[in-house]
Parts: sequence; C-alpha cells; structure tokens
Amino acid sequence: MKKLSIAVLAFALAAQPVVAHAQDAAALAQAKMLFNAGAQAYERGQYAVAIQAFEAAHKIAPRPPILFAIAQAHRKQWTTNKQPDDLRLAVKYYRDYIEVMKEGARRDEAVTALEALEPELKAMEKGGTAPMPVAPPKPEALPTRIMVSSQTPKAMVGLDGAAPADAPLIADVTPGKHRVKIFADGFFEEEHDILAVANNLVPVDFTLREKPAVVSFDVEDGAEISIDGRLAAVTPLHRPLELPSGSHLITVTKTGYRTFSQTTTLEHGAPTKIVVRFDRTTQRVTSYAFLGTGAAVVIAGGVFTVLSFSQQSRAQKILDQKAVGNIDPGQIDSYANAVDARDRWKTGATIAFGAGAALLATGAVLYFFDRPGAALPAGPPPADNAPKPAPTKQPSMEMGAAPMIGPGTYGASVLGRF
Repeated sequence: MKKLSIAVLAFALAAQPVVAHAQDAAALAQAKMLFNAGAQAYERGQYAVAIQAFEAAHKIAPRPPILFAIAQAHRKQWTTNKQPDDLRLAVKYYRDYIEVMKEGARRDEAVTALEALEPELKAMEKGGTAPMPVAPPKPEALPTRIMVSSQTPKAMVGLDGAAPADAPLIADVTPGKHRVKIFADGFFEEEHDILAVANNLVPVDFTLREKPAVVSFDVEDGAEISIDGRLAAVTPLHRPLELPSGSHLITVTKTGYRTFSQTTTLEHGAPTKIVVRFDRTTQRVTSYAFLGTGAAVVIAGGVFTVLSFSQQSRAQKILDQKAVGNIDPGQIDSYANAVDARDRWKTGATIAFGAGAALLATGAVLYFFDRPGAALPAGPPPADNAPKPAPTKQPSMEMGAAPMIGPGTYGASVLGRF
C-alpha cells in the first residue's frame, strides 16, 4: 500500500460582492456554513462527512471549485477505504471540473490527479469489478448528521447530555431537535437547540462571549485608577474592576505621590490583584518641611510675645511704685532695661509671626497643589484591547488543490476561496 502524505487544508476568506439578482443572502450563508463544515471534516479525516457537506453546498451554490473539493474528498476516501465508488466518483468530479474550467484555476492539478487515478480505475475494472453508474448518492441514502463548530479556542461541545468532546463535533443523529452545550475556559457557557433534518448535514457555528478579567487593587483610599489612559474608578472600590483580556496600561495616582504605572496582561475570566505602594513626591516632602518650620517659628513668636509681656509687666510695676513714692536710680535703670527688652521681644515676635505665616502659607500651597509626579517607564504601550471574541471566519468556495505526488507517496493540499 502506498504511503499517504499528510493533507493540509487552507482557506482564503476573500468575500466577493453579491449583485441584486444573485443568490439569496441566507442561502449563500448556508452554503458557506456547509462548505466550512466540509472543510473541517476534511481536515479531521472524516471524508464521508466532507463529501456530504460539499455536495450540499454545491447544490445551493453551484461553483466549479466545489466540484474540485468533492473530487478531493472522494479521492481521500478511496485512499482510506478502497471502495470502488469513491474512485469512480473522484474521477467523475475531476472530469466535471475540467469540463467547466477550460483554463487556469486548479485545472492542471485536476489533470494531474486524473493521470494518477484513471489507470487505477481501468485496472480495477479489468480486474473483474463490475462497472457501476457514476452518480452521487441519492439524498435519501445519506445519513442525518449535525456538526457543531466554534471559533472559540479549545471549545468543548456536549450533545444531548453526552460527555463533551472537542469542537467541531460531528455526529450521526435522528431527525428532530437536539440540545447542545458549548463551553470553554474563560468564556460564558451557551446551550442551543438544533433541528436535525433527515438525510442532511446541519452545520452550526457558535462564538462564545469572553468572560472579563477581574482586577482588584491593594491601594490607599482616595487614589484614582486609570485604565489605558481613561479614569476608571476612585478608591475605595466596592468591587473589583472587570476588564477585557489582553495588555492594559494601569496607572494609579494620588495627590502628593508619584504615579504608579504598570503594564499588565490580563486573562479572560481570571482574577488579578495589583498591589500599589506609593512614593511621596519631592514637593510633598518639601511642603512638610515648610509646614513644620513655619509652625516652629510661630511657636517661637508666641514665646517672644510671652517674654515681651513679662518685661512690660516688670516696667509697669516700677511705674506703679513711682506713682506712690520716690524710686531710686537703680529702679530707674531697671525700668529702662525692661522697656528695652520688651521692645526687642515684641519686634522678635512680630518677625517670627510674619515669617511663620509665610512658611505655613508656602507649605500649604505646596501641599494642596501637589499633583502626582511622573512615573518610571512601565514598558511599551499596550496593544489594541478591544474585546476579543474568537475571530469568526466564513470559508470561501473558490476551492482548489495542489496534489503532492512522488514515488510511493501521494496526497493533496486544498485551497478554497469565496
């Protein structure tokens, strides 16, 4: 038996405009979904399912490249099961494709494939196998299947309460309603009813909604939290912030402190705690120095005032004694000294009060008008952080392939385009 190489499936998603008289948009969307189902089944080696899906898509939107896709799937099925019908049908569909594609596209690949398959078909017929009509299976002979896929990474699908399996899930079912559950880590779980149609493949695709990342903060009260440059909250927080996953620039500011800045990558559905430890700004430290010095100078002014009043009291006593009798020269000198000391302390108190008031005012200005200082660089700016549901891609139907043929080996790469 020849060694089968690994097939690679690649789909270009280039949508073409649809004119007003073209196929109905809903029908075209259904054809795309069927094609997508066939592509995924082909990739998983479920070639019978791929054939069923491609044929259904071609029935809705007949296009030459789908003929090529059907031929490729029959060829793979022939390689796997060695059923004569698959070989005949592969040859038929390659011929049909060549008939409608007179040049370009994948015509050369189809011709090369026929050169490899037709000798096998002739040898099989000469070997005594009775020729069979080359025609697609009748619709009523096809199994009833559903295919549940999801563009959400690592999505799991459960069908009718059975154990979940990796998406896409392809299952033979009975006609009628079936319940599917789709879930993935970090995404909201969904449940849907699917109506299976007898002798048809019903493809459905679901993209789950991403759970937000939950971010809590260990930070002082009165701090402003900004996410990607936008104010998000002021502490204390009553509950954690919910943010889309991805890279975010988180800044936390508070008057009198240097700005805390951090670029953080958040995972959907996962909790994150950010601990903020502020450093005081130079201005805030300076304001404390001015306020402390001003207060000390004011206190000194108060002391000077008390001393001034003390000397005033001393001088007044001498005056009172003079009013009731004579005073000696020593008392006159004491009076003069007391008045002189009183004036000096009074002047000192005035200067101290003035200087203290100026220092306190300067400290207050520095304190109350202290804006958050600059933060250290936090790394490159975050990338675009729009919510990230998994990309929803619809496959095309311009499908071709590049067969890989060599001594003892053959296979194919398939390329599709709508």
